[in-house]
Amino acid sequence: MRYKRSTMSSRLYSRAHSGAGLLLVLLFFSGCASHPWGDLVDEQQHTQLYGVYKQLVENNRGCSSAYDGELVATLDTPIQSTSMDGYFQILYPNYIKYVVNNPLGQPLFGVAAKGSWFQVLNIPDKTYSLVSHRSYALRNDIPKSFLGGSWFDWITGRPLAAKVKILEIRSAEEAGGMWFLIGTAEEEPRLLERVLVDVDQTLLLERVVIDREKNPLASITYRDWDEATGCKLPMSISISGLSFGARADLAFSEVKRAALGPKDFSLPHPPGFVKKVMP
Repeated sequence: MRYKRSTMSSRLYSRAHSGAGLLLVLLFFSGCASHPWGDLVDEQQHTQLYGVYKQLVENNRGCSSAYDGELVATLDTPIQSTSMDGYFQILYPNYIKYVVNNPLGQPLFGVAAKGSWFQVLNIPDKTYSLVSHRSYALRNDIPKSFLGGSWFDWITGRPLAAKVKILEIRSAEEAGGMWFLIGTAEEEPRLLERVLVDVDQTLLLERVVIDREKNPLASITYRDWDEATGCKLPMSISISGLSFGARADLAFSEVKRAALGPKDFSLPHPPGFVKKVMP
């Protein structure tokens, strides 16, 4: 595991359980968001706008499949606000690791998602947890397919490109773009998300992850795009529509291309730590 200067405030250090909860909320958010989708475009507009989405996909085709950097994650709820400063790694399609250190540079918390499992390391509680997507989904009433979604695309602000098709396009001038309804490329497509695209700048502004009945699960908004890595990446992400009126804000910095593989997305099981397995 790589440790950097990322730190946690003393106030948050004293709230170990809140910190661990924040990591899980940020990794597996689920709630409800509401949007006015606008009117359907006509057939001619649909054809033209389909080309815009294809161009958006093409613009990202040569970009890196792995990044690392610093991440300040903040969760605001009606009860309290919690912030953590950590180091993240991400690899296509859905590998994520986020580690938070104390002011001395020692690890306090860590979450790593790999395949159909994720690990949670809680140093203050001396626990190491190995949790399956299936178990977490059942315990928290979250669609299992949501946990196995394309987290790399969601975090990097890229459009879904593999085996998907555009089911409908709606005008959203007041939002600054067009809403594209994206589904799987099957005879009976499974709904995946709606994305708001700025057709003039060919830029993805927002995405709303949805279930099979088109019900929004959460809304992800992208801002502060940066091209230091050679491709456009959002340095600020807001996640709204979370359960219980919560909102998450992610502020990235020092993001760079990284040479990562699946083996990099594991957390150690320290000696003497209680191991919890939820298959």
